[in-house]
Amino acid sequence: MKKILFIISAIIAVSLSFSCKKDEPVKQTTYTVTMAMPSVTSTSTVHYDLTAYEYNEAGEKVANNAIEMATNGSSKKFTASSRSVKVKLYIKMYSDYTTVSPQYLWVQQVFYLEQGGNIEIKVEEQTKVGKSEP
Repeated sequence: MKKILFIISAIIAVSLSFSCKKDEPVKQTTYTVTMAMPSVTSTSTVHYDLTAYEYNEAGEKVANNAIEMATNGSSKKFTASSRSVKVKLYIKMYSDYTTVSPQYLWVQQVFYLEQGGNIEIKVEEQTKVGKSEP
């Protein structure tokens, strides 16, 4: 009888050790927005606010993040909403001079998020921008 109880307890112990599975930590989906225009410095009279809009599968805006008065080298990493699948970048360009009206532009590219990874979004001199949303 002791032998049967020992075998049963050994089987239970072995099955419990195999059935216990360690949960992998969930990697967050992130994106990094970087201002990479050498002409945009802290002493420039023209300033840039960068706003990243996150969209879900249905094309609805679900979150947004911003870098205000971005200068060359400004960079910020954001954690995407769990519902987000893509990001579009909106730029407000404005001057120290109140006589100059601000301009509002969209980067003419859609950036798709990589689940559990990080994507880089850079605003450079050659970045295509326009008045309409991409």
